[in-house]
Amino acid sequence: MMYIADTHAIVWHLSSDGRLGKNAMETFEKADRGEVEIVLPTVVLAEALYISRKGKAPFDRLIDSIRSARNYSVYPLGLNVILEMRKLGSGYSIHDAVIVATARVLDAPIITRDEVIRKLGDAQVIW
Repeated sequence: MMYIADTHAIVWHLSSDGRLGKNAMETFEKADRGEVEIVLPTVVLAEALYISRKGKAPFDRLIDSIRSARNYSVYPLGLNVILEMRKLGSGYSIHDAVIVATARVLDAPIITRDEVIRKLGDAQVIW
């Protein structure tokens, strides 16, 4: 099974932050064992880099995880994602719209605590 990770979810997983939800934690643990795939939209990497510059995220560890594990991959912001974003309502930030559109393109649930994504209901959410 494939899952899309939101920025805070992957950052909290890599930093063993206690705010990670039980189902989210179990999903990441499965990924770490190679049982499921975690896909990171490119915007998640951009956000993680931005957060890391403030000293709040383990960006190098995130990149190392992607490079060393078969079950972590990056999905590009391509025309297919942009066209899927057009179908979404205007309630999303641009970052969240990219994440939701990627989930819809790949038909995969999103690992997120984000209330807007959950409330608007355009993708399945794991937390």
